[in-house]
Amino acid sequence: MDQYNLTISIFSKDINLEKVILDIKPLDNFSHQIKRYEKINNKAILSSNIVIYDLKEELDIKRINKKAKVIACCENYNESQENIDGIFFKPFDYKYIKYFLKKILEAIKCEEDIKRKENYIKVISNIGINHDVTDYKKIDVEKDILLNSIPYAILISDNNNRIQTVNSYFETYFGISKEKIIGTLYNDWEDNTFSKNSVLNKEGFIENSFNINGTIKRIELRNNNISDIFGNTIGHIYVYRDITIQKQLELQLLENSNVDYMTKLYNRRYLDTFIQNLNKGIIITLFSIDLDNFKSINDTYGHKAGDEAIILTARLLKEKFKNDLLVRMGGDEFLIVIIGNYNRKKINSDAQNILNTLNQEYSKTFEFKELSASIGISQDTLKENNFEDILKKSDNSLYQAKKKGRNCYIYN
Repeated sequence: MDQYNLTISIFSKDINLEKVILDIKPLDNFSHQIKRYEKINNKAILSSNIVIYDLKEELDIKRINKKAKVIACCENYNESQENIDGIFFKPFDYKYIKYFLKKILEAIKCEEDIKRKENYIKVISNIGINHDVTDYKKIDVEKDILLNSIPYAILISDNNNRIQTVNSYFETYFGISKEKIIGTLYNDWEDNTFSKNSVLNKEGFIENSFNINGTIKRIELRNNNISDIFGNTIGHIYVYRDITIQKQLELQLLENSNVDYMTKLYNRRYLDTFIQNLNKGIIITLFSIDLDNFKSINDTYGHKAGDEAIILTARLLKEKFKNDLLVRMGGDEFLIVIIGNYNRKKINSDAQNILNTLNQEYSKTFEFKELSASIGISQDTLKENNFEDILKKSDNSLYQAKKKGRNCYIYN
């Protein structure tokens, strides 16, 4: 089995970031070469498989290896980060960084599996080219040996679309015996096996799904012609790769980039995308929420207690606003986004209800007895590029609530 060496370059002055990444165990058949730089090193950037960037100087994406995974470290999301693979928001959540990087490494392993499979296809497609055309038995023996040594489902058909053979992995994966499928039409088997919702991926290969014993599996199909010594097409080879886990990882990575790791609420990055996709002219109401005396919880009882307070607050907000967008803006700051008509009486009632619920729940835990929340509220019609103004109004209202004595709400 091939051994893959990954170069991970960290551009940061934070030595703890390096320690966290050094602590990540390489996957099977992988090794890591990890180095931290405190200033830009173009040679290192170009040769890296993973670039983690945490310097003030702007990173030139064009200088990075196109196949490299790029992760930016920042306090707030901006549109210039659309082409990167992930963001570590500050202050760093080192548990999340470790978790996210493990997923990145799993995705890279999937990509290496694809390359390995392409080499198999090239070998199989050329079987028989250097043989005498009458030496069919020898060719069949070679095919069987090679096909059954490959860890992918393989099917071979002739020019009449009749299935000639499949490998042992195919039989196990699709739950069908070679005897039952050989001689049948490939198109008939395909129509009876796969869904009608096939798609072409960005590499130009077919992706589809099928149901086996109640479990949905996703596959990627690549096919090649098989030629004789004269270059004439005498059949076709179909290679099926299971991408079920890969697709789950992709969805998970997408979710991780949009969802706060600790609370499972959306983050600022998703908020920006959500607002951009809203129709202009609708009414939008914002509740900016900030916990009172949160710092003293961390200082007195430790960060674990602080994390528990954040998680509790997120859960209570989700229970109260099930149909609205909830965002963890960072630290102990939350935002509720409510779309549509929302009268003043209802706003006041809901804001007070939030305060009452939080106070009631905080009082049940000794460490949280001094904890409360302040709320700033704003409402306006959403227009082109005015969301930040609406958000600033709710932040100003929040500041006034804090100034007023905390544990209250202010409507701007």
